[in-house]
Amino acid sequence: MKKVFAVLAVLAVAAAAQAELLATWNTVGGAVTVNSTTGGFDATDLELYGNAKQTSTASIFGVNTLTDGASGIAFTVMVDNGFSIENAQLAAQYTGSATGPKQIDFLVNDAVVATHSRPTQGSSFDVSLGSLGDAAEVAIVANKDAGTVRSGASETFNNNAGSFVIRTGMTLNGDVVQGGAVPEPATMSLLGLGALAIALRRKLRK
Repeated sequence: MKKVFAVLAVLAVAAAAQAELLATWNTVGGAVTVNSTTGGFDATDLELYGNAKQTSTASIFGVNTLTDGASGIAFTVMVDNGFSIENAQLAAQYTGSATGPKQIDFLVNDAVVATHSRPTQGSSFDVSLGSLGDAAEVAIVANKDAGTVRSGASETFNNNAGSFVIRTGMTLNGDVVQGGAVPEPATMSLLGLGALAIALRRKLRK
C-alpha cells in the first residue's frame, strides 16, 4: 500500500511539471530550432507581420515602423492531421525604444488571445496561447492605444517610429496530442491528489 501511495504522489508532482519544449527562436535573424517532432510538429522562422520593418541590429530580431494592430512579428506552427498543441505557452525577454508600444497583443489566426503591458523599457513575457491547430499563425503586434513605453496611456503612439526586439531565445512550450485536448497540469495534479485521498480513506476504513 505504501508503494501505491508513493507512486500516486510522484504522478501528481509529475503532472504539474512544465509542458514539453517544442521550439526555440534564435535572436540572430529569428531562426527556429525545433525541439520536438511529436505528431509531426514543425514551425517557421520569425518573420515580419503587417507593416513592420526589421531593425538594423544584426544580433537581435527586432521590428520598427510599428503601426497599431498591423505590425509586429509572427511565426506559423504545423502538426500532423488529427494532432493539436494544447497548453501552448510562449516566453521571451525583450525591450523597446521610448516610442515603442506600451502594450503588445498576441494573436492566433488574427484573433487576440493574450495581451502584455510593460511599464518599463525592458521586460519579459510568458503568455498562454491556449490550443493551436495545424497551420496556426501566431503574431506579436503593437497596440498604440496603450501609449508609449516610458509615458502614460494618454499619450499617442508614434506610427513612424518605435521598436521592440527579442533579446533572448523565444520559446514555445506545450503538449502535442492526438484526438483532442489534454487536461492542464494543475488539473492533472488535482486528479492525482484526489486518487491518493481516496486510497488513504479506504485504508483507514480497514
